[in-house]
Order: sequence, then structure tokens, then C-alpha cells
Amino acid sequence: LDEVLQDELAVQTLLNAMDRPKIVFLIREEYLIDDTPTDFAETKLLKMFDDKGFNVIDRQLVAALKVKGDPDYDSALKGNVAAAAQIANQLGADIVVIGTAKISCGGIVGSRDKDAKYVMTSVQADLNAKIVRGDTGEILAIVPEAHGATYHLSPSTAGVRAVNEAAETLGNDIIGQLIRKWSTQQANAINVYLVLKNSDFMSYMYYGTYLKS
Repeated sequence: LDEVLQDELAVQTLLNAMDRPKIVFLIREEYLIDDTPTDFAETKLLKMFDDKGFNVIDRQLVAALKVKGDPDYDSALKGNVAAAAQIANQLGADIVVIGTAKISCGGIVGSRDKDAKYVMTSVQADLNAKIVRGDTGEILAIVPEAHGATYHLSPSTAGVRAVNEAAETLGNDIIGQLIRKWSTQQANAINVYLVLKNSDFMSYMYYGTYLKS
């Protein structure tokens, strides 16, 4: 599996076998340095997964859910897996990544003396995420922590660099977990999920009995 991860052609072959899953990102980002809304982590993740060959859902579609006040959107951002699966269904995504990103100031690096020529700000970023299958709500992967830290004369620049570092760690971890899971599925028997819509209870029971026979 490690060889698969290092072999770009093997990864692309696997993604083709999985029908190029559509993925959507729902990242709640808190930029605690100046309390302004940002989307640095999501932007980095979108680029990483697009470059890797995933079918990434347009951010504009996600933004539309936010604008209209979709309750599932708010609930998903708070970590609700069932709500995240609903969002994925609405957007036609196979996978949804829900997570949080916190960017905070770690203090001043260097001398505080008034004559100091350079005073830099230390910034750190902490991310976490759950990766959810859109049709069943199954959790495919979990990344409990991804950390990034740096310093710069500009706190804003330090913030961008720190969160990009953490997002890259997070993205690589997610990709690694998904590739390992899918490689195993391709090598062994896999679960098949049947979604039955617009059916009453008796029909549901009939189908269940028929499939078990």
C-alpha cells in the first residue's frame, strides 16, 4: 500500500476504479488573530485534492447552502455526521470532509526592546477532520490533529503559512487513509449498499426478503 501511495499512476488507476469520487469540504475556520472570516484551510485542501485527481465539488455550491441558511449546513459544520451526509446528497458528492481549523497567535518572537529592528509574530494552526461517505454516513477516515506553526513580520502572512502547513498535513493523511481503504476494498470483497427511495414499508420489507432469499 505504501508503494501505491508513492506511485502516481497506481493512485490514478485506483481513483478510476472508484469512479473518481466527488468530494466536498465543510471546514469551520476560526482566525483568532483578528477575528476575520477566512477560508485558507479549505482553499489549500481543494487544491491538493484537485491536483491529486479527485472530483472536487465547486465551492460556490457550498456557499449557496450557507447563504440560504440550510440547517444541515450549520449542523454539519458543528460535526454532525448525519447532516454532513445530507449535504453530500444535496450536492451529489460521494464524500464529505467536515472539520475545524483554528489559527491563533503564539506570541512575539525576538526582543521586545523598543529599539529592536525586527519583531516577528509566532502563529500556529490546528486542524482536525472526519471524512464521511455521502450515501450511508459511514466514517471513512478520521484525522484528530494536524498542526502547523511559523513566524513572520506580518501576522497575516504567518497565519496563512501556518494553516497551509497544517492543511497539507491533514490532506496527505486523508488521502493516505482513503487510498489504503479503497486498495483493500479492491483486493477483497466489498459491501454493496442499496438505496431504496419512494417506497412504502411493505415494499421495503418485500425487497429485503427477496434479496436475502
